[in-house]
Amino acid sequence: MSKESEIKSIIRSMAGYANGATLFEAEIKSVDNAICAIEYRGLVYEDVRLVCGFTDATQTILITPKVGSKALCVDLSVGKMRDIVVLMVEQVEQITLNGGEFGGLIKIEELIKHLNTIEKDLNNLKKVFSSSWTPIAQDGGAALKAAAASWAGQQITETQKDDLEDIAIIH
Repeated sequence: MSKESEIKSIIRSMAGYANGATLFEAEIKSVDNAICAIEYRGLVYEDVRLVCGFTDATQTILITPKVGSKALCVDLSVGKMRDIVVLMVEQVEQITLNGGEFGGLIKIEELIKHLNTIEKDLNNLKKVFSSSWTPIAQDGGAALKAAAASWAGQQITETQKDDLEDIAIIH
């Protein structure tokens, strides 16, 4: 065995490819949950697994590639192209953490803006009660209504889910 072959063998063994598994670049053709189809050398291979990081069934990370992006794949069937896994992708469509039941991550800057709007509005109402209004006997609340009129006339826009959610990463 030549020195070059010996070095290749040692590197493959260290990397876990002692069985002859090979790396290759392919194109993502379609994605369905943790399975995709790839095109390699003009042929389409179905049931290709996407790499998922996990510690148990509830602690997973699934990286969903964009269709049309390039992917680094490994053929674990030693050239038979029966057991293919996507290791890395050029472009990511979505990252799913722990099953994704809770929806997208929060856009924190947008959330802070919305919370600040509510806090400012409550502070304005507190000012009405603490400084602009004095109870007047027998007025039936007319003084309070007049003091709060400008505050009550300013409506707060209701927050929509899309305002605060980043669906590129779901958890």
